[in-house]
Amino acid sequence: MQISRASDIGLRALIMLKGLQQDHTTVPKLAASLGVPTRYLGKIVHRLTASKWVETFRGRGGGLRISPTGGDATVSEVIRVFEEGRTAVNCTDPLCPVLDQGCRLRGLLIQAEDVFMKSMSKVTIADMA
Repeated sequence: MQISRASDIGLRALIMLKGLQQDHTTVPKLAASLGVPTRYLGKIVHRLTASKWVETFRGRGGGLRISPTGGDATVSEVIRVFEEGRTAVNCTDPLCPVLDQGCRLRGLLIQAEDVFMKSMSKVTIADMA
């Protein structure tokens, strides 16, 4: 299964935030460490904050840090937030001509995705930091 770039960067950001020696960092500093544009990371941080895994604060000395529960998030939980209903195979857009012929590929890929996500549900951000 291939995860999106957003899932990848979200996971890496959480791992880095969990492993920080200092209390917090800024989006530009984290973006530089991850090698991604600041605006792109800002959108990812917004989703991580909405999921309660990251805390942000404004003002002088502001920034972001992992929340008390952020380290407990599993890899599969983070992937689900960023993938939002995407599946390993899309048989309807465009409509697959094999679908009506009893295609087994779809079922096999869904099964493989389930196994992947179950294995990722056993690993937390804290485990990887």
